[in-house]
Amino acid sequence: MISGRGFIRVADEDRSLKPGSLVFVAAHVEHRFHDIEEDLRVLVFWAPPHKKR
Repeated sequence: MISGRGFIRVADEDRSLKPGSLVFVAAHVEHRFHDIEEDLRVLVFWAPPHKKR
């Protein structure tokens, strides 16, 4: 998280967000931002799924 304040719900767990926060969300897991106190600026990374051999 670059700037702002608020919360993110990942599955059934709420997490506080502030500058420097890092949140991992696995593939197909429901998530949403809520109770945003200051505009959020986030940096998001996606990675391809791991292939089984």
